Amino acid sequence: AIVQWLRIGSIVKPEVTLDMPYAITKLCIQCHTCVPECPVEAIKKEGDTYWIDPNLCNNCAGFYDQPRCVAACPIEMPPI
Repeated sequence: AIVQWLRIGSIVKPEVTLDMPYAITKLCIQCHTCVPECPVEAIKKEGDTYWIDPNLCNNCAGFYDQPRCVAACPIEMPPI
């Protein structure tokens, strides 16, 4: 998610734009390697499916130069 600041009169509020360059697809081998790597705990698991919560994911901005899910994935899954 990309946070932009939205000005409404004299009030400034953050506006989140859901710009997801990464996704976990059905090709995921469910190795769980990415989950502990995410600094904002954006990678979730529901049943047998992993997914990236777009409301939490910030592409590791402020933490790492490259998203950790991409670096950790043994099959380079997250980029779409």
